[in-house]
Amino acid sequence: MIAAAGHHQTRPFDRFYWCVLDAPGWSRTGALPPGLRQRLDEELPVPSAELHAVGTPLPGGGLLVCAARRDGLAGVNALSLTPECLPEFAGSADRSRLNLLVGEFQPVPVRRARRRMAALATAAVIACTALLSAGFLRRAAAWNAAADVLAARANALLPEGGEPALNEHLDAARAATGSAATGNPPPDSALAFAAVLAGWPSAAGVAAQAISVDGTGASLSATIEGDPEFFLSALHPPPGWRRDEPRLVGLGGVTRVTLKLRPEGP
Repeated sequence: MIAAAGHHQTRPFDRFYWCVLDAPGWSRTGALPPGLRQRLDEELPVPSAELHAVGTPLPGGGLLVCAARRDGLAGVNALSLTPECLPEFAGSADRSRLNLLVGEFQPVPVRRARRRMAALATAAVIACTALLSAGFLRRAAAWNAAADVLAARANALLPEGGEPALNEHLDAARAATGSAATGNPPPDSALAFAAVLAGWPSAAGVAAQAISVDGTGASLSATIEGDPEFFLSALHPPPGWRRDEPRLVGLGGVTRVTLKLRPEGP
C-alpha cells in the first residue's frame, strides 16, 4: 500500500531493503555512490544492479542504506518517496532524508527546476565575466594613455637635459602617482580568468559560487549535485597550471567544492 500527501508519497518500511554500512567520514545524504555498491551486494539478498539505493549518515560513522527495486520506482508519479517509518536499528535517523526519487529517478519537474537554476548561475557568471573584461580593458587603456604621456615628456626632456633630466622627471612622476615602476608589466588577470573559464565543465548539476583570480592563481568554489568526482575529473587547469587538493563539504544533497589553481612558473 502506498500513502500519498500532495506530491509526497510514502511506503511501509518492509517494502524496502535495509542495511548499515561502515562508512566513517561519510557525511552526504542521497544516492549511494558506485564505490559502495560492491559492499551493498555483500549485505543484501538482491543484486545491487536491480536496486536503487540511498543513504544517510548515522551517529558513530555508520551509513543507513534504504534500497528499492528499480522496476518498482519507474512509474512513481510524485516529487518524493520515503518510507513511512524506519527499522529499529536505524535509531534516531530522519526518514525524510531517505528520498528514493533522486539521481536517475529524479522527477522531471525537479530536474527542470535544477537546470533552470544552473542556467541562471551560468548566465550570471558570463555577465560578471563580461563586466570584469570591460573593466580590465578600460584600465589597460588608461595605463597605455599614461605610458604615452610619459614617453612624450621623456622625449621632450632628452634633447636638453639628457638622461639625468629624464631620471629626475620619472622620479617626480612616480612620487606623484604613488607607484614604483619595476620594469615588469602587471599580470593580465583577464587572460587568466578566461583560461580558467575555458576549462570549466559544462555538465548539468554544477553551480559556480565564486571564481577569483589574483597574482597567485585562481580560487574556485562550486556546488555539485551527486558525486563530485565527475566535476574534478572534467575540470582542466589551463596549460602550465596545476590544481591543489580540493576541499569537499557535504551540504544536504549537494557537495561544496573549493580548490585553488596555481601557475607552475612565473
